[in-house]
Formats: sequence, C-alpha cells, structure tokens
Amino acid sequence: LGRMYYEAEATSGYVRDVCVFNSEKDTVDHAAVSIEYAEGVRAAYSLCLFASYNRRDVSVWGTEGKVEGSEDRADVVVTSRRHDREDHRRVEAVAGGHGGGDLGLLADALAALKGERDPSADLEAGYWSAVLGIAAEESVAQGGRRLSLAELGVTTDPA
Repeated sequence: LGRMYYEAEATSGYVRDVCVFNSEKDTVDHAAVSIEYAEGVRAAYSLCLFASYNRRDVSVWGTEGKVEGSEDRADVVVTSRRHDREDHRRVEAVAGGHGGGDLGLLADALAALKGERDPSADLEAGYWSAVLGIAAEESVAQGGRRLSLAELGVTTDPA
C-alpha cells in the first residue's frame, strides 16, 4: 500500500487523505439512488460512509423477502415474505481489509489473469457498474433529475 499510494503521490497526482473533515474532499459520504430497469425491476441503493458506527451493514430486499447482514455478526438473516420466520445462516469470518473482501477480490483477479478461471465479474459487468455510477453522479449534478441511459449516450450493447 505504501508503494501504491504514498510513494506514488508525486507521479500519480493522487494524494491519499483519509481525513473526513477535509473541506476540499469531493468524496461522496452519503447517497441514495433509485434504479428502474427495462424489465420493470426496480432497485434502491443507499450508502452512508460517515455513520455513528464503524461497520458495514447490507440489506437486500426482493420480491420474495430480504437478506440482511452486518460486518460485526457471523451470520446473515434471511426473511421470507411468505413465512413468518427468520433463517439465520452462518458466515465464515475472514481476516483482512473489508472483511476479507479485498483479499478475495485480489485472489480472483490474479487467478483470472493466470488463466486458472474466469473472473467473478466480467468486462460487461464492470461496464454496467461504471455506467450506473456515472448516471447517479450526473443525476446529482442535474439536481436529482431522472435520467435515461439514452440521454447519457449509453447503448444497451457495450461492445
């Protein structure tokens, strides 16, 4: 990390500043995005990077129920809309940054580069992830206006 960030500051122009109180920062600290897909599927994404606690929580709601997890617990809770019960599923604790996720992503990328397996997410998934982020930022820049991909010049075929 030292070589990647601190030693590269002079040549990359990227200065790693982890102070959240730096007024010159333009890092998003909280956001909410509503997404509507062509098939009628809707998603809502909310993010808060400056909460009163230091952990990651995730909730995914779907047609059939929800899945909730927290970085400080060793399980996820699955709740069905059709049944009045919660199913607790144990999750293996993994050491490392972002709950072990950083090492997992790195291992996946290295295995894909070595030709040992396909990556977990392909180029098209990366493309659509970037498109979604860019669309959200553009919506914010336009006062939260609803945008279509066509307005942004994005086609449904990334090739």
